[in-house]
Amino acid sequence: MNGTVLIWDESAVAGGRLAEELICRGMPAVCCRERLGRAEERIAELSPKAVIIIVYSYDVKQLGMLKELNTRFTDVKFVTGVFGSLNLSHRIFLEAGAVYSFSVPSVSDRVFAELMRALIRENVSAALAEDFLYRCGFNDKSKGFGYFASAMDICISDVRLLSGGVTDVYSRVAELFHTKAGSVERDMRTFIAMPKQSRAVARIRFGRTKSAQSNREMIAMACDAFVGAIRTAR
Repeated sequence: MNGTVLIWDESAVAGGRLAEELICRGMPAVCCRERLGRAEERIAELSPKAVIIIVYSYDVKQLGMLKELNTRFTDVKFVTGVFGSLNLSHRIFLEAGAVYSFSVPSVSDRVFAELMRALIRENVSAALAEDFLYRCGFNDKSKGFGYFASAMDICISDVRLLSGGVTDVYSRVAELFHTKAGSVERDMRTFIAMPKQSRAVARIRFGRTKSAQSNREMIAMACDAFVGAIRTAR
């Protein structure tokens, strides 16, 4: 199950919904309804890439368990979903080793975008590309949103990839998201078609008179607009 997000929720109510939303965004996820005391055993058994712990009531023992899990499983990212009335506890859990902490049960689209970034992004420029696309009006709930932002990051780092086909780009993105290159290509194509109705594409044309007709052309156009926006900001 390497690459999967394990959601630890003793009630499985909030965790189940969270798992469904992550799966819709292209992130494999499963919800485990067991007492937190069994977490060490299950993590060792399943080898997830990340663990999201749903926190209903804060106590010192729970905090200590998070610290112990973070110390033992150094390759696993730990995230906490804290019920709304416990907002002041976010900082405590972050200090205990969580890479991100958010409020449940109501989770906004922006929180999901930040959560996905915390789970799969290691590169700052990919995160900036996501922010850029979001501000342009692209749908960040689509699987293709994360794929496209990562493709932008990859191509900005190696511009030679834009001069030919994008097969290698699909493969690299697929490796990041633990999926298949064919799925990346298909979901990116669907993603590109979606925002035309909201004029998001028009916002990144960056002086071009011709619309992009393919994934490669769209990536190139988005990279130009993104780099141009950064230069203008500086």
